[in-house]
Amino acid sequence: MKVVFRVDSSVSIGAGHLVRCLALAQELQYRDVETFFISQNNLLPLKEYLLSSGHKIFDLPQSIPSKFDWKRDSEETLEILKDLSADILIVDHYQLDKKWQKSVRKSINKLVVIDDMPGRKLFCDILIDQNLGRKADHYLPFIEGNPKLLLGTKFALIRKEFSLNKERAFKRRKKFDGIKSILLTLGGSESSANYLKIIKVLSEVELENFSEVKLALGFELQQDIYSKDFLKSKKLKIRVLDNPLNIYESMVTSDLCIGYAGSSSWERCVLGLPALLKVKSDNQLFIAKNLEKIGAVKIWKEEGELKKLVQKMDEKDNWVKVVDASLKICDGKGSNRVADAILE
Repeated sequence: MKVVFRVDSSVSIGAGHLVRCLALAQELQYRDVETFFISQNNLLPLKEYLLSSGHKIFDLPQSIPSKFDWKRDSEETLEILKDLSADILIVDHYQLDKKWQKSVRKSINKLVVIDDMPGRKLFCDILIDQNLGRKADHYLPFIEGNPKLLLGTKFALIRKEFSLNKERAFKRRKKFDGIKSILLTLGGSESSANYLKIIKVLSEVELENFSEVKLALGFELQQDIYSKDFLKSKKLKIRVLDNPLNIYESMVTSDLCIGYAGSSSWERCVLGLPALLKVKSDNQLFIAKNLEKIGAVKIWKEEGELKKLVQKMDEKDNWVKVVDASLKICDGKGSNRVADAILE
């Protein structure tokens, strides 16, 4: 069985699409499925990791996002699919809609689309949207045919490392006696200036046990952030995570996360890590509002508001409520369920 992923990752679009595809590819590998990735931008910065994990990569010529040529992309993708004699194609890409999907469907047995922004016209056999609160009505007006819909956090694409560390995280949560360590993760496309702005706010927070901030940065930002004098602050220990793929370890050992409401929200929920979220895009607003509605996160907009929320979350009653709400959202077995549906 050969399964191909068509996904891009870059500084401008971030790594979220690739990370959720990687979670599914990992599960498929466990089932002796051959996995391949087709990308326009070499899947940087995770290319070496993918290759070392046994995935094969095919590079497409790069194009300017504003001049994206779906027809050329589909023709180049088709050539690769035919050469591979691929069985299943999985697409996670906002610029590839029904026209592209129809053009490649004839060369494979099954077409799977991963999405989180209803409104585009789609054509597929299986549609995956892992977001909390997602319903069939959100997509049905835009889908041609009668695809199988895998909707909601039951199908969240999360790597096994998170579910394997769930019990360990839960044991640590039970010993909470105030915030000691905060994980700051704004995604692979964020600037160092925004990280430093939040670090400055956190340095002004007065909490009894708070002493450490962990930074989960995109690979491109690591050298830039190391050059900033602010990281030499004596008040807080600022630690830059060497490998963002090991973020599950930092989620286990942190007491609070500050970040955006992207797909990493489900990873945090698996490990019961409370979060203060900021919204960066429309699809993130849907995620954040639904999480806030059930008490699993707090949303902030301005730095002054963030400071007050951090202080509030240091109170055990407030912290426990958010932990409990988070743990009920996602069990970390979504990749397994999706793989079952794709391979049946």
